[in-house]
Amino acid sequence: MPWDNDRFDELERRVKETLKGGRPALDVPYFHFPYGPGDGIERTCIIEFQNMVKRLKAEELSAETIFLSKLLLDSLRELGLLDEDVLAKESRDRKEIFNDLRGRYLKEGIVKRLIDRLDGKDASHCAVLLRAGALFPFVRISHILSGLDGRIGCVLVIPYPGSKEGEMLWYPGDGSNNYYRWETV
Repeated sequence: MPWDNDRFDELERRVKETLKGGRPALDVPYFHFPYGPGDGIERTCIIEFQNMVKRLKAEELSAETIFLSKLLLDSLRELGLLDEDVLAKESRDRKEIFNDLRGRYLKEGIVKRLIDRLDGKDASHCAVLLRAGALFPFVRISHILSGLDGRIGCVLVIPYPGSKEGEMLWYPGDGSNNYYRWETV
C-alpha cells in the first residue's frame, strides 16, 4: 500500500486549522492517521511527519515530534528491565517477563514521560507521536490515550501502522470513530 498524500495533506490542513483556533471542538482532539504496510512505509511516515512539524514551525505554530520507541526504552531502562541479569533471565522466563511488560508499569512509565513533556502545553501546540508500532504487543495506543485523557491539553497526532488498534477500531469505509477525542483521517 503506497503512502496516501491526499489523506496526509488533509490531516495537515485539519491540524493547522485546529492550532489556529479555527476548528471548534468540545475538547482538544487527537488525530489518528492509520497507514498500511509497504516497503519503506515506516520511514516515509517518519519523514513526512517530521517535515509537517517543520512546516508548522515555519508558520510560527508550536509543534514537536516524540518517538514512542524512545519513551519505551527509557521506561524499560528506569524499570531495570534492560539490565544484563534481567536480559539473561528473559531467555528462560520469557512468558513471565512478557506478562510483566504488558502490565501497568510500562504503560504508566510512558504516560508519565508524555505528561511531563507536554505539561503546560495548550490547544495551540501539536505533538506528533511517532513509532506507535514499537509499543505493540506490550502497550496499546488506546491505553496510552486513556492514561493521558484529561491530563494534557495539546493536540496529539498519532500515525499508526495498521487499520485497527486496541479497543479503538477503524475500518476503511465504515466511518466509525469510537473514541470521542479521536478523529481518524
